[in-house]
Amino acid sequence: MEHIVKLALGICLLVCLLPGCGKSDEGSGGAWNSSDVDGDTDSDGDSDSDGDADGDSDSDGDSDSDGDSDGDTDSDGDTDSEQVCDERNFEITGRIVDVLIVLDRSESMTTSNLWLPIGAALTEVMTNTEDSVNFGLMTFPFTNEQCGPGDILLEVATRNAAAISNRVGGGLQDVGTALGTPTAVTLNKAREYLDSLDDGLAKFVLLATDGAPNCNESLDAQTCECSVDQPRCQQNWWCLDDAASAEAAGALFDAGYGYPVYVLGMGDGMGWGDVMNTIANAGGTNQFIPADSEDFTDVLMDIVGGVISCDFDLDWSTLTDGTAQDPDKVNLYCKQSKDEPSDNDPATGNVLPKNEDCENGDAGWTFANADASAIHMCPGACERIKKGECQVIGATFGCDTIVVEVE
Repeated sequence: MEHIVKLALGICLLVCLLPGCGKSDEGSGGAWNSSDVDGDTDSDGDSDSDGDADGDSDSDGDSDSDGDSDGDTDSDGDTDSEQVCDERNFEITGRIVDVLIVLDRSESMTTSNLWLPIGAALTEVMTNTEDSVNFGLMTFPFTNEQCGPGDILLEVATRNAAAISNRVGGGLQDVGTALGTPTAVTLNKAREYLDSLDDGLAKFVLLATDGAPNCNESLDAQTCECSVDQPRCQQNWWCLDDAASAEAAGALFDAGYGYPVYVLGMGDGMGWGDVMNTIANAGGTNQFIPADSEDFTDVLMDIVGGVISCDFDLDWSTLTDGTAQDPDKVNLYCKQSKDEPSDNDPATGNVLPKNEDCENGDAGWTFANADASAIHMCPGACERIKKGECQVIGATFGCDTIVVEVE
């Protein structure tokens, strides 16, 4: 009998030492949960007291302790393990340039079916580049007189594409065409106008013409070379005015910091290649660029793209006050509009990776100075900008800079 009592007491002692003996796990109302024997104060079956059954110290139901339910080790609520950085937009400014379009509106622009195509091409190119270029329009002759000197129709200004399009190539306020081709006096007036602009920007002239320059009454019709298809000039203004036109282009190129003159030869103008080359060479661009109407857009894009700057200024002051300037947290993006989202995927996104000193291929960008206030686009990115593929360059601060992968 004594042995039986001792055995019963031993069994009771063993049971009391098991989990749940003493302080019990309780469910609602303090009832003991007979199926939860984990030793904590909740009824979830694990060994912590957070109320879930995942074995960590938070109550999100996954197996990490970051406080979200996505199963990774950060607290950003997505399924990767990269912490979301404090990314903000800030201001990057391209080095804008001024381009004055000097457009021939002589009568042959209509008879040769050039007026509408050049207007359409100018509209497309200006629309694609007006974030980088301030355009202005000068037409010659300016009045309906046969040799009225050219003059400013629209001042050089920001985002001027729509206004210029309205005045040429069938726009609602189309100025139409006139008679002669007073190139020399028009280029002289262009220089006077550009000299008057005090905006500190680089300046260029785009001369688009379909014929040989004339309208110089001081020349002798009896002895001069004729600019029209006649064996002999019948009037002085028909005389070829090549020397004065080249001199005027040279004065533009020599003026101030220099205003290079690009010469686009259209229609019959392509037949005056020597004259056009003389004007272009004097204007600092070496040779004229011939184009048929079907080529206008591509040729104009090459010309305008060629003058667009690939340097940008970063304005660190546009960040929130107190933000530390960190050049290793800058990212740039090639966008078609300001509203296009930024995408940091190097393979499929619109991010432009950093390419230190442009040494790893020609893609991406690099800082142009020691204080990281200026950016230079490497040749590949620069070409995309010049072709209009990147109509807006976006900039963000806060995430680690994405760099070119070195193969």
